[in-house]
Order: sequence, then C-alpha cells, then structure tokens
Amino acid sequence: MAAEAYTVAVDPDRSPMGVHMAAPPASAVELASPAGGTQTCATARDEALPGDCVMLGATVAAALEVTAGETVQVTPREVRTARAVTVRPLGTTAVDVSAETVTRLLRDAVVEPGERVDLQVSGGAISVPLRIERTDPMGAVAITAETDVTVGAGTGGSPLRPAGDPGPVGGYGDAHAALSEALLAAMATPAPRTGLLVTGPTGVGKSHLVGAACATAALDRVVVDLPQLLEMSAADRDRLLGGLSARAEPVVVHLPDLPLLADATAAARQQVATIIDRLHGLPQRVVVGEARQPELIDPPLRAGTRLGQTVALEQPTAADRRAILTQLLPAAVDEQLCEQLTAQTVGYVAADLIALRTALVRTTAGFDDDTLSSATVTAAVDATTPIGSSPLDAVPDVTFADVGGLADPKRQLRRAVEWPLRYGERLEELGIETPAGVLLYGPPGTGKTLLARAVAATTEANFLRVDGPELLNKFVGESERAVRELFDRAREAAPVVIFFDELDAIGGVRTETGGSQAPARVVSQLLTELDGLTPRADVVVLGATNRPDMIDPALLRPGRFDRQVEVPIPDDDARAEIIAIHMREGSFADVDVDALTDATAGLSGSAIAATLQEARLLAFEAAVEETDAAPSSVTVTQADVDAALAQITAADD
Repeated sequence: MAAEAYTVAVDPDRSPMGVHMAAPPASAVELASPAGGTQTCATARDEALPGDCVMLGATVAAALEVTAGETVQVTPREVRTARAVTVRPLGTTAVDVSAETVTRLLRDAVVEPGERVDLQVSGGAISVPLRIERTDPMGAVAITAETDVTVGAGTGGSPLRPAGDPGPVGGYGDAHAALSEALLAAMATPAPRTGLLVTGPTGVGKSHLVGAACATAALDRVVVDLPQLLEMSAADRDRLLGGLSARAEPVVVHLPDLPLLADATAAARQQVATIIDRLHGLPQRVVVGEARQPELIDPPLRAGTRLGQTVALEQPTAADRRAILTQLLPAAVDEQLCEQLTAQTVGYVAADLIALRTALVRTTAGFDDDTLSSATVTAAVDATTPIGSSPLDAVPDVTFADVGGLADPKRQLRRAVEWPLRYGERLEELGIETPAGVLLYGPPGTGKTLLARAVAATTEANFLRVDGPELLNKFVGESERAVRELFDRAREAAPVVIFFDELDAIGGVRTETGGSQAPARVVSQLLTELDGLTPRADVVVLGATNRPDMIDPALLRPGRFDRQVEVPIPDDDARAEIIAIHMREGSFADVDVDALTDATAGLSGSAIAATLQEARLLAFEAAVEETDAAPSSVTVTQADVDAALAQITAADD
C-alpha cells in the first residue's frame, strides 16, 4: 500500500504508543518523519479529527522528532493483536518494572520478537531497555490492555548462555544430518575455519535444529545475546571472549540475533565481524548464525571464513509436519487424526504446530487421546493462524468440478501447476521441465480467477491474490520492495500459488519517457524474481489479463510467463455445464435448460452465473411481496429466469 502524507497533531494525554485517525486505513501504520525516523503503531479511530491529520502521543512524536504542524508519511500495515508477550530487561537498570507498567507504557505499540524497546519511566528521567523475547501469535503484534505481559529475568549477567540438547527434531532429517556433519567437519579444519549460516522461514525451527545438531555431534553450545554483548565495554567484551577461548573442549558459538544487525551501525557490524574472526582463529571454535534469508545478513559477514556455509530449512513437507506432530501429540492419538491434522496444516511451520497443540489443549480442556476427535481437530486448526499466512488468502474451497467447461485450460493448469507441486521431485528425476509461470488470458468474466483458485485448492497450496495496481508506488524503490516482499512472503508460506490479477496493469510495455516509471520498475523486479535469481521452490506464479497485447514482451519469454493459456467465451457444451453447476443449489421448476443454453450464447461464465443469481433474487422478491415475510425456501420458475436473462443482456448492451 502506498504511503500518504498526514499533518501531525500531538496530544500528551493520548495513548503514548498509539496513533489516532479519522479513518484508519489498517490495524497499524508505519510513520516516517522528515528526520528519517520510523515508528510502527496500532491505530485508533477518532472521527473528530480531520481526514488529513494523524494524532500522535507524546512518546511517538518524540521518537519521530516531529511537532504539531509537521508532516509524516503514513503507510498502512496489518498486524494481529497480541494475546501474550514476554519481555526481558537488558543489562542493569535503576528501577524494576512490573508487567502492569510495561503493559501501560507499551499500550498500542507494535512489537516483534527480538526487538529492543526503551521504556521511559519517572517522567522520562530513566530509560529502561527491554528485549521482546516472544509473542503470541508470533511475529509483529499490537499490545493492548488485554495482552498478557510477562517480564522475564534481566540480563545483567553474562551474555553467553550455555545451552543443552533441546530434544528431538521432528522431520528435517536431511538438514539435521547435513548440519551435524558440517559442524564436525568445521571442527576438524585448521584455523581459520568457516562458520555456518542456518536459514529458513520464521518459526521453522532454526534454533532448535542448531541445538539438536550440536547434541548429535556431541559439541558444547554457547548462545550469545548479541545486542547485550555489543552494549558492553570493549574491555569487558575482551574478558568474556578470553574466557570462552580458554575452554579446552570444542564449542559452537550460536548467534541467533544476527538479523537485528540490519538496523545496527556500521561500527557494530564491524565489531561482530571482528568477533567472528577472533573465534575462528581459535582451535575448535565454530560460529553458527541464523537468518530468514542470507540476504538479510550483511554481505561481509557471509564472506570468506565468517558465515560462508549455508544450511537451508525449507517450509516443512507433509512428512516433516507429520514427524513434528508425532513429537507434540499424545502417543495414543488415532492414526487417522494424525493424517487429518497433517492434511489440514499445509503452510504451517514448527511454531505454528506448537500453537496448534496449545489450541488443542484449550479446545479439549485436558488434551488426551480420549477427547480428540475430527471436530476438535478442525476447531483447533480454525483457531490458529499460520505465521506465513497473514498476507495470504485462505486455501480456496473451489475445485475444478465447480468450473464449467474450459477442459483445455484445466488440462494445461494441471500440467503446469498441479504436477510441479505434487510430483516435483519425480519430474526433475525424469528431466521434464515445467513452465516458470502461466498467463491466463481471455475476455472478462470467463473464469480466469476461478481457475486460479481451483488449481490452488486442488494442490492444497496457499493462495495469494495480488491486484496489479496495489504494487505501484510513485516513490522510488517502494514498488520494487513491494515485489520482493511479496515473493519473500510467498516463499515463507510455500507451497503457494501467487496469482497476479490484471497483470497488464503492472506488466505493461515499458517506455523510455513519459509518465510514472513505477510500472517499469515493477516489471524489472518481476523479471528478476521470475528469472530465479532468488529460488522459488514450491512457489507457482499465475497471471491473468484481458489484454495480452499490453503485456511487456520480456515477461513472456522462456523462464517467465512462458505458458499462455486462453480462457475463451464458453461454447454450447461449456454453457450447459455452467448452468448445471449453478442450478445445483436452490429449487428450479420447469426451467428449460436447453433453451437457456441457447439463449446465453455469447455470454461469459460470470454473466451466466449472474443470470441465475438474479433469477433467485426475483423469486425471493415475489415471495416476500406475497407473504410480507422472508420465505424459508423459494422456487425459481421459467419466468424468473427469462426476466433475469433480459436484465443481464440489456445491461451488456
């Protein structure tokens, strides 16, 4: 969504971390000030404010360095409400803060795990630094008065925390073995040795895997609180590292907080690089870092012998999910229920499955195998939201059986979309290449979106529909970032079908001069993603357009939208199928289907569906006028259908 300029008003009595607007565009907004500061806050409605004004609390205004009358850029953000948040004080502070104080001071703040927050207490005289340890649900959340806030023990002691075996890993057998072998190989390598970077979607279990691999390799592991280490004086830091180097046994130094360096100063990033170099110069010391993607880590940290090896965790497969559930569920759970849970948790990562177990406990009020049933399992799944699914639509509930006609487009989509997602490994073994992207083209209303949703449901993939214009932003760099974030979110929720509706709106032919350059920048970034510069495992791309002639030719070359599938106006047989599908629901009396098929010649599938829907409304309207009450059922007659058809054809004319 594009950023818009708003005039600032400041009210010290308002919620210190929230913002008020006449018509909030989303549950939260990101504010950017002319001074370069940014702040993400939950929104609240205040219809008394002017439409171009945003009311800030004193804390937010101070953080952004803005005063009343200045202008800030406001970008909508969707976040969920926090059920629970755990925070931990950093270092030693002059005061102890209670959970009630933290809740009050962070009211309407948007936070995420790993973030540092500085609370201003005693009228701002004392600053208390906190780290957001975990959130429920995981990810960016808004803190409210109902949020259960827990304040953990502070970190005034050492930032080096010995860590043991976290327990067995469900699934990920290959990654577990690869990491264990890589750790042992690195330990056997003379200094300077190469560190490892474990990557994977949020909540997939990177830290758990590192701990389990260390246990398998019989290696001691020390977890480093990197922000706390960097806040120490150089002398104290040297003493800690000296103590670590004095240990005789092999040690894996685990850095789970590396992504936090993205907002750190160049000096802090250089300090981390120096620390890694020092450790790798010691005998039997290996550094292991974590990140969602390698690109989130400063390139110098991934260069040479620092974190030069990568072990990637992908979205869990069905077998991985089944193995994780085996670890989480009671041993006596019915085999069929395990299969049901595995099938219903497409797109779930390990953290999601742990949250699902919590939902099962809450749903069954006891959680034993006697209280689990198909209904309780479904209720628990409905009560949980996968981390990667917040920007996604639900898995569609439409199938190819709900699509009338279009036999050839269905066949093409099965080959180009369903087969790679279902039989990807076998196709690769056989040397069969599949299209990188599929473009559906045809007149409006012929069923392009319906086909895209049906193929997503058939493969049990997540579905991400993108309206072309929503990616456009006049600000330089914003459109490209929107495309990158789109593919990043899709990879985290894989398997996923990305559906670009109105592709011609963003993929139009690029021109050298004139008009906004945002569409051209979007095309360039799309080409980068489609060319596979960033891996797109289990991400299938579909596009739809009414004007294929308006698509930039570069997007239609091999390796991009290289399969074009026409979705035409339905013929006689297709119209008969469409009519039969839409007459399955409701009661129709003496309707001549053959005559209706002939009468709808030249109409699109959506126009035929609209005709039968209008006929139902006409029948309902007649029943209401007759009885002056809402009928429990209605019967659609030939007269209703004829009247509806006349309205639809008249509207088309």
